[in-house]
Amino acid sequence: LMTPHVGGSTEEAQAKIGEEVASALLKCINEGSTHGAVNFPEVDMKMDSTAKTHRVLCIHDNKPGVMSSINNVFTEAKANICQQFLNTKGDVGYVIIDLNTEASAEVKKK
Repeated sequence: LMTPHVGGSTEEAQAKIGEEVASALLKCINEGSTHGAVNFPEVDMKMDSTAKTHRVLCIHDNKPGVMSSINNVFTEAKANICQQFLNTKGDVGYVIIDLNTEASAEVKKK
């Protein structure tokens, strides 16, 4: 785990920085957000307020056909993609996908 280098020299600044880092980590763990990432695709998609969707996070090679393959896995599982957000950085792609149904163990393996 790496956190940003900051020039917080006062106790107040260090406390504020600690809060910001903790908040960003929680958002990454709970929502998949990589907002503020430097060496990874930056993706930040709001959660469905009705909580009727199931979130899938996928890190993949940034090359032609990968997103089609990912989406086909969900099509074969008869899951509807409610929303998705993709970003890439160099050879790495990262997509957040919200489905109308929970992904099965078989889908998660693919």
